[in-house]
Amino acid sequence: MVMAGLEAYKEQNMALIVAARFETFDVAQAAAVSLMNAGVSSDALHTFT
Repeated sequence: MVMAGLEAYKEQNMALIVAARFETFDVAQAAAVSLMNAGVSSDALHTFT
């Protein structure tokens, strides 16, 4: 299901901003890994505290 959204993003060539707040940095990193596994480039991801 995530890939379908990414395909739409690629076809439209529009900026996509996703923001989230997590209880721990480890959980944020796990979410980032999930996004990368779904096809998001690591260059497009930023995690911070």
